[in-house]
Amino acid sequence: MIRADKEQIAIGSQLQSYRIDGVLGQGGFGITYRGVDISDNRAVAIKEYFPRSMAIRDPDGSVHPKSDGEEDKRMFAWGLERFRKEILTLAKFTHDNIVPILYFFETLGTVYMVMPFVEGDSLKAHVKKNRGMSEEKLLNIVVPLLGGLEVMHKVGFLHRDIKPDNIFIQHHNNQPLLLDFGATRQAMGVDKNAAMTVVMTPEYAPMEQGHADASKQGPWTDIFSMGAVMYWAVTEIKPISANMRATAMLSQEPDPLPPVAQVAKGQYSERVLKAIDHAIRIAANDRPQTIADWRDEMLGTQGLSPSMRNLSGRVAQMAGRRPLPTIDRASLRSAVPPPPRASEAPAAVPEATPAPTEAAPPPENSSASVVQPSVVTPAGRGIPLQRPAFATRGVAPTTAGGAPLRPPLMANRQPLGNRNEAEEAPTNTTATPTIAPGPQAAPAAQNDRFVDNNDGTVIDRKYRLMGLKNVKCFGRKSWSEALSAVRDLASGACGLADGSHSGDWRLPTKDELPILAEWKESGAFPGVPPFDDFWSRDVNPDNTANAWFVGIDSGKVDQGAKWIENRFWPVRTFRR
Repeated sequence: MIRADKEQIAIGSQLQSYRIDGVLGQGGFGITYRGVDISDNRAVAIKEYFPRSMAIRDPDGSVHPKSDGEEDKRMFAWGLERFRKEILTLAKFTHDNIVPILYFFETLGTVYMVMPFVEGDSLKAHVKKNRGMSEEKLLNIVVPLLGGLEVMHKVGFLHRDIKPDNIFIQHHNNQPLLLDFGATRQAMGVDKNAAMTVVMTPEYAPMEQGHADASKQGPWTDIFSMGAVMYWAVTEIKPISANMRATAMLSQEPDPLPPVAQVAKGQYSERVLKAIDHAIRIAANDRPQTIADWRDEMLGTQGLSPSMRNLSGRVAQMAGRRPLPTIDRASLRSAVPPPPRASEAPAAVPEATPAPTEAAPPPENSSASVVQPSVVTPAGRGIPLQRPAFATRGVAPTTAGGAPLRPPLMANRQPLGNRNEAEEAPTNTTATPTIAPGPQAAPAAQNDRFVDNNDGTVIDRKYRLMGLKNVKCFGRKSWSEALSAVRDLASGACGLADGSHSGDWRLPTKDELPILAEWKESGAFPGVPPFDDFWSRDVNPDNTANAWFVGIDSGKVDQGAKWIENRFWPVRTFRR
């Protein structure tokens, strides 16, 4: 039974298979509870959308707008959609220092997301507990977070609310996590006239974040915030807001925020202090423009201790990625955004309406959140969200002469979100080799390999596999929907005139997935959409909430939560 205790769900209440054991924190937009998954007795953190300024809870626990007025209803719906997008945003990222989510569900008129619970402290509490920190300890926190931010930036997202309260230090391994993605926006690559909701913490936000024009924001925006966090960690003085600093400088007064290179001179290396001051300059053009630039500026090997040199050498590993191309700021500002799918369209909010500026903070002290990627989500209880764990891969298939069957391609790992098939650029992620396909038939010459049957099917003689020619027939579906659609596929649908019946077609196996990437490159199947992931029929036996898919332009096989909407390519075994 669910009961309310003032604004919060009463301790002991049960939401689906989760029991509420306590409250970790409450902010303007939500409440974070400590809970237990009663199916396996695992501790979790559960974040609930509950905007206290515009919502009320009934004695039975249900949440609804405070009044029947259109304004309250509109704002409540807008916030609910924003919370859903926070969940979808988190599901896009695979990085050890970005908080993962396991599951989300809707009930009682609101939305809940579930994260693994681990003991830890906010950075604010961590610094106070340790009475400051050395340069080495600070960089051991900042550098991994920069890797997480770089992953976000390369797929076009900004965090936009980096502050000490939103950085979590885990007790069991001292690793940092970036929390609270409520202000995150796909802010790069949007039209220069597009408006963005202003959600910010003034002491840690740059000037451009106070404007709704998204074109003014980019990696330099998050770099300012991280620099301000480092300023605070070094001095334990809350930074003066960018607006106050800009006002003073326009009045030809000195910057009221003294350079950290002066305040902490002799306590930290000059290189690190200058990098912090560079990051928090008022003008966006005066700051480092990419995470890579700023990290290189901060982590030069000259004059660093041996342990710091080792840290600098581990940067790429901690970032979890190969070297990535630099973002062209000019092209980002002029790019056209991909059209949103109807199911993901946010609630309409008039531009002139001021948006709430408070985001739900994580727990201040030792609690909230998250993290081991090995956590297994029980299947069949709604919408599981599990960070992908990379598969063990073999050697990519080669020709008789030993050359790869396809040229090296940049990896793309973006299972969620709006994607423009004509314009989207590929995204690099963790470098991993391609798994080998299953048992191969006798090789056929490349020009004799594919046979178009002129009935909606194409035969690959090399692998004795037949594929549906109309690859775009079904669009994107969840894994279970894809299985069902392929099971029902028959002649007369999707351009087929081959006499096939329901049950003749199937999804490829995990080992057959790299073959699809070869098909895409062969040109035998016209119209294959670029930069998409395609489902297999196989699940991960160690985590049945996940199924295997392939990045069509990279040939890389990975796993993702079954609820994710990927494309799929029906195949049949050809035995003649």
